[in-house]
Amino acid sequence: MLKPTPLYQEISLHGLRIGRHRTRTSVVAYADDVTIFVTTPTDTPKLQEAIHCYEAASGARMNIKISRPIAFGTWDKSIEVMNISYNNTATILVFQIKYTVGKSALAILTKPTAKIQA
Repeated sequence: MLKPTPLYQEISLHGLRIGRHRTRTSVVAYADDVTIFVTTPTDTPKLQEAIHCYEAASGARMNIKISRPIAFGTWDKSIEVMNISYNNTATILVFQIKYTVGKSALAILTKPTAKIQA
């Protein structure tokens, strides 16, 4: 007898270490705005599987038109995720994130610095 394939399965992504915390962060969500940190190419199929599982369970669909993958550092941009083109910039909550840490820090600090100077 065949076992039914479970709709839910645990999917673990490597995530990103933020600051000095020992734990890694894979997902940041606020309302319907979700940011997923994929840090190794082996996480790409896991991410696709997680999205497909969520869509099947909820009936919701990911909006490809507003999705913004960014490749940091030496990430191989030839690895396409769900036919979404890579970007150099995206906004996570109110912070502008760029393809390097230095450019991201500069973008995040530009507005507050301009306000302080004014």
